[in-house]
Amino acid sequence: MFLDWHRDRHVLMSAAPLRSLRRWPLSILALTLCTLLLCYGIAIQRGNTMPVAFDYLYGRETAFGDSYQWAPPRMQIFVPLELAAPAITVSHRLSAGPDMRATRALTITSAGITTRFALSGGTPARIYSYLLPTNGQVLAADYAIAPLPQTGSGEQRDLGFVVYATPKALFRTMHGSAWPALPLLAIVLIVPLSLLVMQLWGLRRYRRRSAGLLAALLIALYLLRPAATLIPSLAMGRGLLVLLICGGIGRLVLRRRSPYSLLLALCIATVTVPLIYAGNGLWLNLGAQWSSLRAVLLTLLVIPPAVGLAMSHPAAGRYAPWGAGLAVISVCAFGAWNLWEALTARPYDFTLYWEAAQRLRQGLPIYEVGRLTQAPFDVYKYHPVFLAFILPLSSWPLATSALLWKAVNLVAMIAGGIIILQRYRHKGLLPGIIFVVLLLNLSPITQSLRLGQIDGLLLLGLALVLGGSGERSPWLNGALWGLMSIIKVYPAMLALPDLLKYRRRLVRFGGLSIAGIVVFSGARSGWAQEYTFWQAVVPSLGARTTRLSNQSLYGLIGRTLYPASIASGNQATQLPLASGLHALLAAFILGVTCWLVWRQQCRQDSPEANLGAMSVLICAVLLSIPVSWDHYQAMLVLPLLAASMVVLQHNVQGPWLHGAYTLLAFGTYKQVQNGLIDGEVVLFLASYRTIGLLLLWGWWVWWLWRGQAPIERR
Repeated sequence: MFLDWHRDRHVLMSAAPLRSLRRWPLSILALTLCTLLLCYGIAIQRGNTMPVAFDYLYGRETAFGDSYQWAPPRMQIFVPLELAAPAITVSHRLSAGPDMRATRALTITSAGITTRFALSGGTPARIYSYLLPTNGQVLAADYAIAPLPQTGSGEQRDLGFVVYATPKALFRTMHGSAWPALPLLAIVLIVPLSLLVMQLWGLRRYRRRSAGLLAALLIALYLLRPAATLIPSLAMGRGLLVLLICGGIGRLVLRRRSPYSLLLALCIATVTVPLIYAGNGLWLNLGAQWSSLRAVLLTLLVIPPAVGLAMSHPAAGRYAPWGAGLAVISVCAFGAWNLWEALTARPYDFTLYWEAAQRLRQGLPIYEVGRLTQAPFDVYKYHPVFLAFILPLSSWPLATSALLWKAVNLVAMIAGGIIILQRYRHKGLLPGIIFVVLLLNLSPITQSLRLGQIDGLLLLGLALVLGGSGERSPWLNGALWGLMSIIKVYPAMLALPDLLKYRRRLVRFGGLSIAGIVVFSGARSGWAQEYTFWQAVVPSLGARTTRLSNQSLYGLIGRTLYPASIASGNQATQLPLASGLHALLAAFILGVTCWLVWRQQCRQDSPEANLGAMSVLICAVLLSIPVSWDHYQAMLVLPLLAASMVVLQHNVQGPWLHGAYTLLAFGTYKQVQNGLIDGEVVLFLASYRTIGLLLLWGWWVWWLWRGQAPIERR
């Protein structure tokens, strides 16, 4: 039924990396020990000062030359210890509020012990000193204060007490020991754990060089940014352990070299990142829909790796179809419940489209020109012709039309997948099952449907372009490229393979379709709307942002260099250094991609070659454009499906691909934002899906560069 997988040394995910782990060089262990000694020396030298994070503080304010922040009525102080200590003394300036007559009860709970005292209001604020017990490794103190009396000032925030800026963090250990605490040990273990994960993912080259660079980076960060490094250290360690365990189980499963093993490994990769969230206690990040179903959620997430571990037994081969089926059912149940929540959620972006359609029906301007500079990411900015899709729904109430619009996009995604799957129908049901797993569990798809975006229609358009022949139907392909480009702009870059084939008729029809769309739009909605789009809206499309929902390289670089910039809201963020670095990397990625696509198009013109070219282009474009929102990555269902089929058909190595999908499967802005701390290390790690996209782009570059030539010779 399926392709016979050859048992040679270079087959898919061979056991060589597992054997190499047993020969792990002693130099790496020695480097780990040196890292421990250096970090321990820094901890001893630093003395009593402690990095500290306040969870859920509001923004910083200034009055009468004094800097302060409001806390909500409930918050937490988190202090990771460098050296183990049973207790910490805390000293900081606090106030109950602006009214000096207000005295409010403050309750602090730490390590099971509750402390209460009266907090005075007014200025100048008093310095309060008190002792808090720890668990020996970290201080996690929960603060709660009595409600603030209503002042009638119109304040919308739920205010607690006031924390004033102090000259330094006054957190001192009491009866501290000389033993390193777990947060410090976690920093040291990041080096070997990261290398083990890279080993499992097939990134084995330059291990010693990578280990040295990683150790030097961690030591430098710990020395210069202790809070940014120590605070997420335990979460990083737990995350790497989950990656290591799930990656190791996936390796064991793939040693069987069967299609069922590939399907089971895909399910294990799907649940890996959700298990990291669960392992760190971030249940809320997995979605409020699971709040009362935590046991069910954990069961669904644990089933794939548990089945994979059981299937790794030599005698379990005959049960492989049943094991893979059970894993598929569990991940599809997890994804289906997330998808249902997205379908019933309020569609933020579609609301903008619906309101623009209402203005058009009433003969009003559809563009809010005054807000284009103030909030360029919170207004309707599509071409007027896009409203032709929305107007038939705008006569319904918002909730009804939003549900219909989401259904249309979901059906479009399914239709696009069916068109792509037609070229793999000789492979039986496996390609269809892989597509269903991707459709239900790729979080950008869920996010796109939640927002009411148009990615489903774009995916259908790409499938139609790939499914047809540009030479046989240039008018259809040209019209599709023209429509997608004038509505969303960035799909125009995906037409590169057709342009490299010098399909002049297709280019001519594309230009004519754009001209026809403009004329139709001007006649239908008014030439004033058309003029406003080209004169005011198009220039605003260059606005940039470092918000966590921007998964482009610019977003990753900007957030890492300027962590505070993520609080820009809907305003544009122009960072010259980040823009320069992004321009260099984007030019490199697009240059390599264009050359590879041109090289491949010169060698062969086949459906598989066209799908490979489109896949690497999608990855490169999403990395290179300045703003690549979460939901844009819904397009990755196409390169991920195509890559899985390459692995099945050509028996190529795939660990790199396994790591890419592990990072891409789960975690849009909605999941990552809860409990996020604005630190360089945390924000870099929160961009893990950008790193996964880089891995996927690198895998396709490797395949087009090294994998295609042997296939042609065969």
